[in-house]
Amino acid sequence: MRRPDLKNAFSLPSHLRLANFNSDMNLSSGSSGLKEYVNSLYDQAVTWGDILWLKSITKLPIILKGILTAEDAVIGADLGAAAILVSNHGGRQLDGVPATVR
Repeated sequence: MRRPDLKNAFSLPSHLRLANFNSDMNLSSGSSGLKEYVNSLYDQAVTWGDILWLKSITKLPIILKGILTAEDAVIGADLGAAAILVSNHGGRQLDGVPATVR
């Protein structure tokens, strides 16, 4: 939920549903369900080994996104990443990760 929505106590009326989401999904109460739904779509256990594997199967440049520390940026560069993409778009809406500017 966005900051203005929280400030204004916005919520959907109980009779309205997001048409693209299954109403039978087991979601935590008090949540829009977006975080739980998005998290269920991805295996979040990416490792440096996965980056090495990806580099071994393609000649395309590897660009890493989601790097939060200078130490991880150095590791990514050492593993051959062509670039590190720093972005605050999206992630702040789905979890509690601090802004990359910090």
